[in-house]
Amino acid sequence: MASNVLVSGTELSKSYRHRALFTGLTFAVSEGDRIGLIGPNGSGKTTLVRILVGLEEPDSGTVSARKLLRTAYVPQVPVFAPGLSMDEVLLGSASSLPLRDATSTARLIVDKVASRIGLGELSRDVRTLSGGWRKRLAIGAALARDPDVLFLDEPTNHLDIDGIEWLEEFLSGCELAYVVVTHDRYFLEKVTPAIVELNRLYRGGAFRVEGSYSAFLMKREELMQTMQRETESMRARLKLEVAWLRQGAKARSTKSKGRTERAEQLADEVAERKRIQTQDSLSFAFDATGRQTKELMTARDLGMRYESRVLFSNLNLKLGPGTRLGLLGDNGTGKSTLLRILAGELAPTVGEIRRAPNLRCVYFSQERAELDPELSLRRALAPDGDFLIYRGRQMHVSAWASTFLFDTEQLDVKVGMLSGGEQARVQIAQLILQPADVLLLDEPTNDLDIPTLEILEDRLLDFSGALVLVSHDRFLVDRVAEAVVCLDTSGEVAYLADRNQWAERRRMLERERRQDRGETPRKDSRATEIRKRPGLTYLEKREHAGMEERIMDAEATVGALEARLHDPALGSQHEVVAELWTALETAKAEVERLYARWSELESKAAGA
Repeated sequence: MASNVLVSGTELSKSYRHRALFTGLTFAVSEGDRIGLIGPNGSGKTTLVRILVGLEEPDSGTVSARKLLRTAYVPQVPVFAPGLSMDEVLLGSASSLPLRDATSTARLIVDKVASRIGLGELSRDVRTLSGGWRKRLAIGAALARDPDVLFLDEPTNHLDIDGIEWLEEFLSGCELAYVVVTHDRYFLEKVTPAIVELNRLYRGGAFRVEGSYSAFLMKREELMQTMQRETESMRARLKLEVAWLRQGAKARSTKSKGRTERAEQLADEVAERKRIQTQDSLSFAFDATGRQTKELMTARDLGMRYESRVLFSNLNLKLGPGTRLGLLGDNGTGKSTLLRILAGELAPTVGEIRRAPNLRCVYFSQERAELDPELSLRRALAPDGDFLIYRGRQMHVSAWASTFLFDTEQLDVKVGMLSGGEQARVQIAQLILQPADVLLLDEPTNDLDIPTLEILEDRLLDFSGALVLVSHDRFLVDRVAEAVVCLDTSGEVAYLADRNQWAERRRMLERERRQDRGETPRKDSRATEIRKRPGLTYLEKREHAGMEERIMDAEATVGALEARLHDPALGSQHEVVAELWTALETAKAEVERLYARWSELESKAAGA
């Protein structure tokens, strides 16, 4: 197996601003590997990739690569020299390395790559490209290097859903080994049959599962339960050691000293586990004003024209408390423009918007224009001093920063020096200080890690006001949006029940356009795959089949614990009562988790 390893890092350690990203980490990419690399913001995913491709040096550890190995790296935000055409960017990449054989030329490589990924007119200036096309060009430039292994860092950011599906299809048919850093859960499920999570929770700093993302979730849950049992066992042993220490040793002996040292070591280990398990938990909520006005905002016959092009026309919306709309469409169809119109930042070409008196509208911009890169984190979080008011309570800026997983040492760091995920958390921190009637969110998931995404989804479901959401995160849209408004490149508007209807409508329109052009209809492999793919994977079916029994067992546990707590015989056994209360809270949390998981599986099964 060792001979198949392309590149590996052994015992890697890296710190940033006196904070350890990872310590003693070992990671390898072998021939045929297709790895999804995930982990909380700040776990070092991007840094690890940059170390493996030689763009950064580890603080310690070694990187080994197969002789003459070619790697290619697509960063989160591709940067191209100004004034270049797409063709010049691709030629520069193809010419940067020796060709593998005499029959290849940079020109042939560029033409092959451009055709393969559908870049179209190569003479276009890179400055005119949208974010999605810049990302597609960056992938093309990486492929033009003819790599053995491809590293992609958040490749779905700034791609529309059509672009993401294109990338999924491309990677599925790609023979390269690749590593993808991404938070897109559907994307992980489709293109990465191995998952590695970087997290200080795990021994060695990483947890790898050979299998789909859904299989990874099940394996991780099993591991978390094992770790929880280990921690509880350690706490029980520590309790016994503390009781022994309180009794006091009758004599200073080697045995008693050794036991004291073991107790101290055990206490340190329990404290460290608790610190690691709690430090990465983000807690926030979007505050609604509680206004019960039936119509918060009404848009009538809206139309928007950009130069000679109609973005959309005859668009009608009615937003009230509890409305949750997803806004879908390819890049350039006017989704962000429509949000800015609803927010009052732009005026429509035609039509009108009626807003309830004193309407509070909070807008999340994907460009993060609200963030001043020269401002310190301290002033970005608390503009008027070192204290702020959240839900009527005064908080110090350091406590507020800690709520969003920032260290006190970061308070004087400029916002522009923060990572993409950290900047997204700053923007969320600013938004939730503003009670809202209407939330307008434009790609809020960019750069957020999966744990934060899951919390964001929960908080949006809890929000009692109106919500309009633009997102390429299909999982988020499917879970949060109760209906979708779809914009088309032709300027038409469609009102549909969910994203699947939108996908089917797009396929139907594409077939009609091909027929109008006289083209022979081609088989839609993606549509066939979607029709054939079951709603639940094999492992999920097994989980779903046993879910009812697990819920009944969990509820029985809650009932038994409650009965014991009401037993008068406990009397003044305060320690026993405290342990029972802790066990009861844990059991109740498990019931809630099981019901949530059951609901998720039911929805997926129904969509098959």
